[in-house]
Amino acid sequence: APAVGRVQFDVADFVPQRLKVQLAAQEKVLAANTDFHVKVDSRFLYGAPASGLSGEGTAKLTTDSNPFPEFAKYQFGRVDDSFSDVDVTVQVPDTDEQGVTTATGTVGDIADTTLPLKLGVTISIHEPGGRTTDKSVDIPVRTHNVSIGILPDFEDGAVVENARAGFEAIAVDANGKRIALSGLTYTWVKENTTYQWYQDSGEWKYQSVTRDRLLSSGSLAVDAVKAARLQTQVPWGTYRLTITDPKSGA
Repeated sequence: APAVGRVQFDVADFVPQRLKVQLAAQEKVLAANTDFHVKVDSRFLYGAPASGLSGEGTAKLTTDSNPFPEFAKYQFGRVDDSFSDVDVTVQVPDTDEQGVTTATGTVGDIADTTLPLKLGVTISIHEPGGRTTDKSVDIPVRTHNVSIGILPDFEDGAVVENARAGFEAIAVDANGKRIALSGLTYTWVKENTTYQWYQDSGEWKYQSVTRDRLLSSGSLAVDAVKAARLQTQVPWGTYRLTITDPKSGA
């Protein structure tokens, strides 16, 4: 009788990992147009240095959702800002007699943004059998010498209509240390969103258009210990608080 069905599958040997690879970024913080160096230490699992092995690397400049772990609840960078990921070339020489090499690359020009960034570096070391062992490390990248963090005193990004909405603001340097900063400006904006209908190939579609309406503005200063505080009471709607440093562009 003819076969009622057919299926094809492969059986492959499992090759366990043979290398232990450790990465150590030589720079704590990067900026535009700076070189970076990542020390790569490779050893076989039985202890011997993994000498004479080739490698390759990739790096991507992208946004950092947690640039300062000590202030993880704060928002750094404008919520209406954006940044497109950038690929960065990485050179990985062969490992030396101690199983060590240094991966290098250069962060070039960076598009202007208030968002915190990081460089994610992935290094792959080739085992003698052809398999690779991959490890990754992130390096903070700063586009300004200061950063401003904003923390709401309410949950889930919303308050009851006409209730008080309070915020506190801090400033940190490139290493995440609290600093005093004066001459800051702030704005309260109401976001008005409308929807426009249009036809595309005979189908009705819509797009949203948001326009900002300035409600108020002012200046403030923060010190290295006590956060600056701002608050407002507004009716139903969507609002945005923006704090900027005209000197640094943060």
